[in-house]
Amino acid sequence: MYLIGYDEHFKSVCKTGWGCGYVAIPADSEIVKQHFARIEEEQSQTDYYVSDYLQIGEQEITWTQSQTLNGVDYLVIGFDTAHSYNSSKHDFEYVFTETQKLLTEVNDLLNK
Repeated sequence: MYLIGYDEHFKSVCKTGWGCGYVAIPADSEIVKQHFARIEEEQSQTDYYVSDYLQIGEQEITWTQSQTLNGVDYLVIGFDTAHSYNSSKHDFEYVFTETQKLLTEVNDLLNK
């Protein structure tokens, strides 16, 4: 789990939230395999781009990217608070708490 806060200039211009929260999921986990299998299946049935949107729990995942961290492959998922529906109430405490919830939900899925 890691957090990245926006710089003060960005926050003053956008007038949205504090920043972003991320959780890394091992790429060889079943939930990641199922996610990419769904994308592949949907893409094979259509001639338009299929989003790689991933929903885990209640937090809307607005960012996913494959990354290698310390030699291990992960799918890093996260959310940001720079949308028009975000506001100053989406502060550090909000991002921290929501990222912890996301981490707990991911761990619960991994331990099933």
